[in-house]
Amino acid sequence: MKKSMKMLAFYLLWCCSVLNGFSQSVNDIGKISLNVAVPTDIQGLELSQLQRLQNKIEQIVTTNGLATAGVNGKFSISPTFIILESNIVEGGMAKITVSKVEFSLVVKQIDSGVSFSTITRQISGSGKSASLAVTNAISKISTSDPQYKSFIETAKGKIIKYYESNCSTILTKSEGLMLTQDYAQSLALLMSVPAEVNCYASVQERSMLVYQALQNQKCARQIQLAKTQMASKKYSDVLDIIAQIDPSASCFAEAQGILNTIENKLTEVEKNEKAALVASYKDPASLDQIRQTAIKTIAVSYANETVKDKTPVDVSRDGPATTTTSTTSDKASSNKHRYFALLMGVETYADPEITSLNEPIKDAELLRKVLVDNYTFENENITFLKNPTFEEISVAFEMLSEKVEPGDFLLVFYAGHGYFDEKTNIGYWLPSDAQKKNKAKWFRNSSLVENIRAINSRHTLLIADACFSGGIFKTRAPFNNASPDIADMMKRPSRKAMTSGSLTTVPDKSVFMKYLLKSLTENQNQYLPSEDLFDEIRISMKNNSDTKPLYGEIQNSGDEGGIFVLIRRN
Repeated sequence: MKKSMKMLAFYLLWCCSVLNGFSQSVNDIGKISLNVAVPTDIQGLELSQLQRLQNKIEQIVTTNGLATAGVNGKFSISPTFIILESNIVEGGMAKITVSKVEFSLVVKQIDSGVSFSTITRQISGSGKSASLAVTNAISKISTSDPQYKSFIETAKGKIIKYYESNCSTILTKSEGLMLTQDYAQSLALLMSVPAEVNCYASVQERSMLVYQALQNQKCARQIQLAKTQMASKKYSDVLDIIAQIDPSASCFAEAQGILNTIENKLTEVEKNEKAALVASYKDPASLDQIRQTAIKTIAVSYANETVKDKTPVDVSRDGPATTTTSTTSDKASSNKHRYFALLMGVETYADPEITSLNEPIKDAELLRKVLVDNYTFENENITFLKNPTFEEISVAFEMLSEKVEPGDFLLVFYAGHGYFDEKTNIGYWLPSDAQKKNKAKWFRNSSLVENIRAINSRHTLLIADACFSGGIFKTRAPFNNASPDIADMMKRPSRKAMTSGSLTTVPDKSVFMKYLLKSLTENQNQYLPSEDLFDEIRISMKNNSDTKPLYGEIQNSGDEGGIFVLIRRN
């Protein structure tokens, strides 16, 4: 991103990593869209002819003002193509094949299969072979034919009526998605409504509310990242990060305070950039346009991840093929409850005044193994940090905030030194670059909570085997005897933690880790709620250790009463 473009950065925060991959365009937002669905088992047609036919249909759609790739495809246009007859005739020096073809198009509502418009035309083509004759027949399909225009207009009118009768439902559903923090899907749903529909103004207003909620969610992560870069004296990076915060976001005032703090640390060029950034906030029309572009980009990005590219399937495959355009609903379903883990073990410290430990990395490795071998964690979704620095921990949380989606589960594990300052009532983790006499690289419990809150998972479970690890709790109930339905527990978001001790030191050779690993390994139940896991550990530690583990809700992190549930591999 060019420095002169900082004033646009707050919407690029979402979209800069996906624009190059779009098969759809933000320019199609507001248009009625038809997904072109060409059967791959049309008798007599080769793969290249199927592609040519698809191109013709796409031209018919776009010539008449519609889009062929919408953010929430509910309507399809598909052909039938019947070779009525092929005759060989004399053509001067060589024989020529003449083929007559019946070509039909139908627009349907995908979910119900209801037909909205149909048209049938007869065409013919000739060539030195039957295949070339059919290819030439396809080439003769006139995309500017007035009858195709009338066919599309009929479909368009019925699609507009469909949206107008469903506006209330769409707005209600988008609100529900916003409340569950599924902002991208909410925006994609809203942006599927065409501009011709009467409720389009209401849709635009709602989309702005959803976008603002998304920006508020990202605030804590961006502020924390800015503070991290400021502590490292990377002031130019701080400026870049602050530029990514929308002026309507809840943390905007704090962001401006950070800008003022680093004012004297900036170069003259950077000061000019800061001034331009501040000036851009005073242009409401420009900001509104940027936000609208951001909303469209987010919606298209979401659609791009849930719809496959429209390329014909090889007709030589076994079994009948249906269409060239298919959704990845099966993939989305399999990814509904992905399990991510961030495992951190700190045992070697750069500061010789901080005592080194012997077990944390080994404990983290053992935990990784049992999660992958026994539960539904995949290696590619596990981040394993050995002796991480302050910045490495911050970056790991930042990356997870981009990867983890609303249906996902996240387990965060930390083993290493912790500290609780009784004077300030602040708890810390000590990364490998922490200094005993300087808290700049100490990882605050409040920063931990902010990072957890910024990750949009369905459930997050923090497991900490560290001194003074109990300081993050809002509540400290040792266990819960309730046994609610597993499905119900997984519906409601949760942010829970279990720790090896409260505001007391814990030994390097961890009894907590011993029984955590034992309980995970010996469990034979398909579903293991975190509360049941903690209860097993608590009972074992009560009988074999003076250390009292804790379990509870993480303060101010977004817990809504759900429970993290581990799923055992079959």
